[in-house]
Amino acid sequence: MRGATLLALLATVAALSPAWAGDPLRTTLEVGPRHNIDAVLYTPDRPGPFPGILLLPTSRGFNVADDGYCRKLALENYICLAADYERAHGDTGAMRGFSFGKDAEAIQMDLVAVRAEMQSLPKIRPDSIGTIGFSNGGYFAIWLAATHQTRASVAYYPALGQVSNAPRLGRLEDNFSSASAPLLILHGTTDHIPVAAVQNVEKAMTAAGAPHEVKIYQYAGHEFERDFSQPGNQAAAADAWPRTLAFFKRYLQ
Repeated sequence: MRGATLLALLATVAALSPAWAGDPLRTTLEVGPRHNIDAVLYTPDRPGPFPGILLLPTSRGFNVADDGYCRKLALENYICLAADYERAHGDTGAMRGFSFGKDAEAIQMDLVAVRAEMQSLPKIRPDSIGTIGFSNGGYFAIWLAATHQTRASVAYYPALGQVSNAPRLGRLEDNFSSASAPLLILHGTTDHIPVAAVQNVEKAMTAAGAPHEVKIYQYAGHEFERDFSQPGNQAAAADAWPRTLAFFKRYLQ
């Protein structure tokens, strides 16, 4: 059903979802103001309603790791929509810096619009939609939480090192307030993005009274939950998954 809009899926998902539990229903679609963002939607195969989670991939674009993570969330009774938001602007790979430059404002508007579209999904609880992001997606998950445009966010190894080169985004730290959505940041000590960048954001959240948690993993690198080449990655991944579920249960369930 590639190319379908969320509204067109309302009756389809309801019709295809039987009443018993089973493998989540996977649907491909296009979302966003211009319907140019490829997305994958996983819906639990049981009666709802369910909280929703918007998944934002790394600058590599949506891949099998994101697909698998979204499916795992659906098995935990979340409706998960993974949006290939950077690829819609051609900002993957070597072009990823444009996400923090010329395309920054358009991406921000896209993500706010996609989250609003999710409120119309069948089986969803429209007042309980969170965000999870990885690397570049982690940065935008933080921004959505800081500006209270999501119910709660989890940011895996966020690309905070890009912020100093992102004048269109301004200082991320300036967006935090006591009204910001709860935020969990997961980061490793051997990530090429320095821990100090995470600590700077943590200080800003504390000063602003923004609800947050930060977990730093020893010897874990970038993409630790999908690449076990560094010695601390597997242990970090083993802790991050139940920590993520506990965080979303606290704020979305």
